[in-house]
Formats: sequence, C-alpha cells, structure tokens
Amino acid sequence: MSELYLGFCDYTPAAQSAHTRIDCEALAIGGRWVKRNLEQVLSPSGKVFAVSLPWVVEHQPVAVTAVSNPRLVDMKKDHFIVDRSFPVRQVLDFRDKGREGARRVLLETGIPGMTIGTKEIVAAISDTECVVASMQAHPVRDCFVANPGRFTIFSFASELFNGDTFGGRFFEVPGATVGQEIGSLTWQMDRDFLESILKRLAKTLSDGPTRTERERILSLLRRAQEDWESAPNWKETQEWLNSYLPHVEMTLTIPVELLDMLATTPAAMAHAENLEARVWSQIEAKLEPVIRENLERRYAEAMTLAQEAEALAIELEEANEKAAERLESTNSRAADAMAKLEANLRTVKHTLSKDIDALNATRKALSEALQAEISAVNLELGEMALDDADNLKGLVRRLRKALGGDAGLVNPTDLRIPPWASPSTTGTSCEPISAGDLQKHLSRIAIATGLPIDEVRLLDMSLRGGALTVIPQGPAMTVFEAYAGAVAGGRLHREPAGPTILSIDDLWVPRSVPRPCGL
Repeated sequence: MSELYLGFCDYTPAAQSAHTRIDCEALAIGGRWVKRNLEQVLSPSGKVFAVSLPWVVEHQPVAVTAVSNPRLVDMKKDHFIVDRSFPVRQVLDFRDKGREGARRVLLETGIPGMTIGTKEIVAAISDTECVVASMQAHPVRDCFVANPGRFTIFSFASELFNGDTFGGRFFEVPGATVGQEIGSLTWQMDRDFLESILKRLAKTLSDGPTRTERERILSLLRRAQEDWESAPNWKETQEWLNSYLPHVEMTLTIPVELLDMLATTPAAMAHAENLEARVWSQIEAKLEPVIRENLERRYAEAMTLAQEAEALAIELEEANEKAAERLESTNSRAADAMAKLEANLRTVKHTLSKDIDALNATRKALSEALQAEISAVNLELGEMALDDADNLKGLVRRLRKALGGDAGLVNPTDLRIPPWASPSTTGTSCEPISAGDLQKHLSRIAIATGLPIDEVRLLDMSLRGGALTVIPQGPAMTVFEAYAGAVAGGRLHREPAGPTILSIDDLWVPRSVPRPCGL
C-alpha cells in the first residue's frame, strides 16, 4: 500500500528489540494531512507495527507507509507493518508577518515548545517560500530560539495549511511540503542590527555617534535586556519604561524647538548676520591670494596649450594638403593604369572569343568528319561481316585495342536489320506507353492535323499491322511527323523508293555497289 500516513509512536523502542507501533491518525491527500478513522484500513486498530525503528520516542509524530504483514497472524494481531518511515517537523505560519516577523519570533521572542524527536522548525514566510531553522533552548527564558546566521530558503507548498492540525500544530508532509533550495537570507539579532546602523551613521554623518557612544549605547541595551529578562518585576519595569519614554522624547525635542524659536528673534538674526559677515571677510582674506595665484597659473598653462594647439593645427593642415596632393596623383595614375588594363583585357577577351569560336567550329567540323568516317567504316565492316564474320571479329578487336578509350566508336553496322531500327540511328530510347495512353496520343494527332479520329486510328492500325499504307503527298509528312511524335519519340526515317526496290527488304540489304542507295 503506497499511501502516506501520519501517526504517533505508542512507546519508545527497547534497546534490544527496537520495535514499536505507530498509531495512525491522518492520510496525506494533495499535500496536506486529512484526519481519518483508519481502523478499517489498517486493521484491527488503525496501527502499524514497526519491526525496527530505533530513532523514535514515545508520542513522536512519524510519517509512514504500510505493507501487509508477511506472517500469518490472527484477527487481533498486527495485520500491517511499516514499510518506510520519515520524521516530520512542525510548520509555523508566518505568511502574514513576512520575513521580519519570522526572524523576530525565531531569534528574539522564541517559541514555547518543540515537537518531540526533532530540533528543526519549518517557518513558512510566504505561500511559496519557507525557512528551516535549527532551534535550541534559551539559556535564561523557557523557550527555544534559533542562532543568528545564514538560512536557506526552500520552495514551499501552502496546501498544507488547508489540512488538519494535531494539538493545534501543523506537521509537514514529507516530499511535498518542503521542496528544492531556491535562495538564502541572513538573520541577525536586534542588537546586531542596531550596531550595524550606528556604524553606518558614524561613517555617513559628521555628527553621528562616536565609537565610545556606540559602545555605551550597546552596553546599556545589553545590560537592560539581561536585567529585565532575569528580574522578577519585569512587568513593572516595562510599564515604567513605557511611561518614561514620552518624557525622554519631550526632553529631547524641547531644546530643539526652543532653539528654532530663538533663532527667529531680531537680536539672534542680527547676531547671525554679523557673524556671517565676519566669517566671509575672514574667508575672503585667506582665499583671495590663493585663488589669484591658481587662476594666474592656470591662465599661463592655458595660453601655452593654446599656442601648442595652434601650431599642431597648422602642421595638421599642411599634412592634409600634402596627403590630398599625393592621393590625387595616385588616383590619376591608378585611373590611367586601370584604363590601359581594361583596354588590354577587352582586346584579350575579343581575341580569346574569336579563338574559341574558331576552335569550336574546327572541333565541330572534325567531330562531324570523324563521325562520318566512323559511320562509313562501321558500314564497310558490316558488309564485311556478311562475307567473313570470323576475320571481321579479329579486325574489330585489333581496332578497338588500338583506339583504347574510344574503342566504343568501332561498332560494325548490322545490315540484317533496317537502318532505322539500328542502335546507331535510333538515338535515345523511348519510354513504352500503354494502350490507353496511345489513344490519348492519337486524339492529340487528330486535333493537330485536323483529321477525323477514326482515320487516325485506321492509320495506326495499318502501320502497326505491317500493311502497305499509301497517303497522298500533301498531308503525308504532316500526318507522319505527328504520328512519329506520338509513338516513336519523334523519330522519322525517309527512304526514297525506286525501280530497284522490289520488296521492303531491298531498303537495307547490300547492293552491288557497297554504298547506301538513296539514304
């Protein structure tokens, strides 16, 4: 069972066995303790047995989680034992008093008692901040106080104050109430604050208390604090002090008010004016020679600096004029050189352009001539292959070996297939098209040529069926070019037919003269 319970120790564990029982009274819900009758949950009596819990004492609050007792026990024995245990600390609410209120209570006033089994107090100084203070017994008064110093500020979950109290006290929920460290602060005693203030006054004010006066004031305060805390008639002394304070304030303010009143009388004003005139005369008599000497010395220094500045200004002007002349001359020479360089660059560029054009033209002519020669050689080799294929293979191997990297150019023409179907004339390969795509292409042919779609389809059927198709010369090229663009990637081969063409095979078979006829 993973619920967290708050309970109190039934009895202090013995030194030998260290076992005890925790009487659970509340359940942790949403960061707060909620009192519940747990006799049904933690049967039979709402208590859990702690097999070993040596650090607790009787009546100490403890947070625990419980698990079922692994031993077989009867209905009147402990059915649950402690799984995990956590000490808990009392939480004091100072949210309405703030940090100063918490400091005064924890360091000066003290708290009347501490939670059994712990020496720490959690002081909530806001809805989201808290301070954990270690408390100790006051040497004189019956209370617990914290030592001055640096305190860590932790994050705080104020949902705890929405829960139940135990004997008028709030206890933390372990792992939920006090969170991560988020800062720190320094707390001092009142007398330490007063000493700091008096030291600061002595540094910043000319009429502040001297060191002897500060020590006297602090000594009196410490003496009064010690006497009044230990005296049995502290109440009467306090009442006397409350009645005496107004009298002290009056004795301190009356002389000031009397001096202000006397300062406004004619005699006092006349005396103040005479005193002021004498003081000014004395000041003028002492300061005039010193001021005159300082002014004359500084005037002489200023004149010397002015002369030096004038000389520097003249030198700077001359240097600027020389620099301007040099810059103008340099810019003129640079402009002439740039113009010459641009002219030379244009000439070189024009010459290179002409040379590149001539070179490209020569390269194109050579490439065309070479291609023509290679085609002729391939054709001659193809004709030779019909007569002597074995010798041709050896010749082709020797030619390719001689050409090295350009061996692929030697590719004898296969005269057994039509030239338009030869790899050397087909060019780039075409992507196959489906029957549906072919119908779309035929529709575009009909639109482009103005022919009825049925006639275009008949043309396609006759051409792809191998029939001899005769089309008038007028629209023949238009129709054939459109049809070739649709089904053959735009490739169209024209072959003139003469008296020597007796069958379609005569278009590519060798003739008596080993040259293409009409191609």
